[in-house]
Order: sequence, then structure tokens, then C-alpha cells
Amino acid sequence: MNENTNENTNENTNENNNQTIQKSNQIFFIPTKKQMKSKLIEDFGEILKTSSNYSDFQIKVANDSITFNTHKSILSSRSPFFSKWFKENESSEIQFSDVNEQTMKNILEYIYTSKINSDEQNLVSTWILSNKFQLDLLTNFLENQILQSINNENVMNFIELNKIPKSNKLEKKCLNFISNHLDKFTSNENLTKLNQKQIERIISKRITNKEIVEVQIFEFIKNWSEKQIQSNENEIKKQNQIKQITKPIISKINTNLIRIEDIESLQQYNFLPNKLILNSKLSDIQEMKQQLEQEKLQQIEIDSSQNEKKKKKEEFYKKRFEESILATNEQYKNTIKTWINDDEFFNSMKLGFSAKKDGFSSWVFHSKCDDKGKTLVIIKTTSNYIFGGFTQVGWLSTANGNYINDPKAFIFTLKNPANQQPQKFTYKNNGQAIYSNNSYGPTFGGGHDIHVNQNFNQGSYTNLGHGYNPPSGYSYGSTQAQSYLAGNYNSWQIEEVECYFV
Repeated sequence: MNENTNENTNENTNENNNQTIQKSNQIFFIPTKKQMKSKLIEDFGEILKTSSNYSDFQIKVANDSITFNTHKSILSSRSPFFSKWFKENESSEIQFSDVNEQTMKNILEYIYTSKINSDEQNLVSTWILSNKFQLDLLTNFLENQILQSINNENVMNFIELNKIPKSNKLEKKCLNFISNHLDKFTSNENLTKLNQKQIERIISKRITNKEIVEVQIFEFIKNWSEKQIQSNENEIKKQNQIKQITKPIISKINTNLIRIEDIESLQQYNFLPNKLILNSKLSDIQEMKQQLEQEKLQQIEIDSSQNEKKKKKEEFYKKRFEESILATNEQYKNTIKTWINDDEFFNSMKLGFSAKKDGFSSWVFHSKCDDKGKTLVIIKTTSNYIFGGFTQVGWLSTANGNYINDPKAFIFTLKNPANQQPQKFTYKNNGQAIYSNNSYGPTFGGGHDIHVNQNFNQGSYTNLGHGYNPPSGYSYGSTQAQSYLAGNYNSWQIEEVECYFV
């Protein structure tokens, strides 16, 4: 009986205690730390919303059309920028004309509450302003958001924005992105936003750990370098400037990783130094072609008697000649033969170089045509105009970058836009008959009267009248003289270049 009474008494006591605690909690609210923090944030957010009565500082944005009422004590404690500004200025307002309302609202909400809205539309502008106000935690957070949003459409803009708040992390991520998607940017109009160091980093990243150097790398370099040059520069000056700009970039490329099958397509890039092409096994391609010809000739030697050898060799060279420009028109052959006035040369000359067969490149031209003496050059454009030149001296491997005098040199037109008869233009004897340069194809005169560029179909031009006498009534530098041979100064394309020598 006593035990039951004690148990009942204890239960009643516990129940009374619980009721007392509940009643006291209703009278005295004791929040948890989490609840206290949440309430503090809410209260500061409320201060920002209803601060007009207690504000001591105004921030004006959007060309002063929007005003935020704020508090110096909060701004200075949260932002080093404002802390310094208040020490140096007594004004009760500040203007940020180029900042929009939502961007400033995002920043102030963070300053007052440590919260940030997910605002993709103003992400970049909020990041820039956060950096200006030296809100490091927010700046890093927003930067990571930007890094995750990089794509083909915005990466160039981010690179340019990076100049405002300098961020090595953002720049590196953007350059790596371009490197990994290089084919998307080879012709991008925004390439001008990249500087030389950035281009070097893109290329370096692209070729790291790769077994080949891709042709698209050179296309990317070409398009970037061309956008660095003023469009009103003349072609020769432009090409020289491009070579200077690209030299430090090209020097970082391991040319041994260029595939043989890509070599001929690389001839179009005028900025490539001579050694790059040679080191890239261009000679291997030419050796293969020459070897096939030699093997055919050797087979003739093995299989034939002396008379048969001579006959078959003539047939061998005749077959190549039959596919040439001269073979298509007997009148052209007779006209040129008369102009050259050297039957021995004309009757024994062979087609030693054909751009269609050997490559549209100055490197191939010089490897096959240097030191051959008398040389006849015939050029045919895609518009079916035919012109060229003749030199008794020829191009010399020892005269790289020099003019060569040749009193008997001349240039000519066989078929021209004006439908004039074939005509020979005599040399002015000014010491500039032909120009020998490994980076140039066959070039006549100092103007140049005829210039075939390193890549035959990029930068070639005609400028008749400098080293050779133009047609009657035409003057050097005039549109008529520049257009007489090919239809215009430099917008024509080459279908074929042929060189004949003994």
C-alpha cells in the first residue's frame, strides 16, 4: 500500500514539473543558436527594406534613377571598399551610374544578410561589383558559378571581362576551353580579344600530350594574326608583320609531330618559317615523287637499247608536256618560241615544275627550279587568264632575298581580260628582273610586276609597269596596269603554275 502511494506521488510531481516548464517557456521564449542566427539575418534584411527613416548614406545607380538607403556602419564593417571610402570622403551619397538596380540589390542583400540570389542574368555584373567592393567570399563564389557556365558563345566575353577583375582561374579555364574546342574558334570574329601570350597558352595546351600537331592549329594562328593587322596595309607589309607576330608562337611547336600527309596543306600558311617546312619532312614527299620518276627512267635504261632509250625518254617527257598549258594551244607555243628566240633551249626544255602535280608552294618551287638557268614560267588563273615570264638567269639558291639582273628577261600575256593579242613586255633594265626569295614563288620585277606568294593562292598579285614596260597608255600603280594580266590586283586565284627548263 505504501509503495503504490509513493509511485503515485512521484508521477504527480513529474507531471507538475513538466507543466511548470511548459508554462515558463510560454512566458520566457529561449531560442536555439540556429533560431537566433536566422532571426538576426531576417532582422538585418528588414533594416535594408525599411531603412529610409534611419539611413545615413545613399547609393545611387542606373544613372542616378534608383536610390538605395543604407547604413555606413554596416557597409564599412562588411566591405573594405566602403570602409576606405568613408575615411576619405564626407559625402552622404555615392553614384554608380553603370550599375543596374538588380545588381546593386544583389550586393546589398549579401552585405546585410550574407544571402545571395540565384540571378543568372546579372551573374557577371554582380561578380564585377563584388570584386570592386572587395567582398572576397562572394567574389569567389560567383567566380565558381561563372566557371561552370562557360560555353562557345560566352567564353570570349568572359576573357574580355577578366580584364576588369583580374582572375587567373577564370582566364585559365577560358583558355583551356578554347584549346579543347579549337575547331569552333578558328574563324571566330572575337579572336582580336586574345593577346599573344593567351594564344601561346592555348596552343601549348592543345599540343601537350598529343602525338600530332593538327593543321587546325595553324589555321587558328593564321586567323588570329590576320586580325592583328590593319586591313589597309599592302600585302607584302602585311605578310611580313604576320611573320613577326607569329614567330614566337610557331617556335613553341614541335614540327616533328606534323604528319607527312598534312605537309602539303601547310604550304598555304605564309607565316611558317622555311626550316619549319623542311624539318616537317616536306622533302620526303618530294623525294617520293622524284623517286617514282627515277624508277621509271631506270626501267627505261634496263629494258631498252641506246636508240630506244632516247626515244622512250622523249616520250616520257612528252607525255608530261602534253598535259601542260602549252600543249593546249599551238599558237601559244609558236608565240613564246619567237619571243625567246632560242631554238636550242625551246626544243629541249622540259616541264620541270607543275603546281598541280608538285604543290602550290614556294618551297616546292625552289626545290625543283633553283639553279636551273634559263626558265620559262607560265601562270594560268581560275578565270582562264594566262601570263608569265622568261629569265635567262633563273632563280638562285644562293641569292635568297635578292634581286637578280637579267637584260634578256621579259614578261608576257597570252590571254587577258581585255581580249588583247598575246604581248611581250620588255625589261626596263633597272637591276630588278626577278626576285629570289625562298618565301616567294616565281616573282618578276621590283613592284612586283608578277608576284606569286609562298602559298600560291594567298597574297599573289600583279602590278605591271615597275620592272617591265607596260602596254602603251598604262602607268605603274594604276588600276588598269594592276588588272591587265589577271583581271584585278590580288583577288585572283591560280589554277596552275608551270616552269620549263633544260
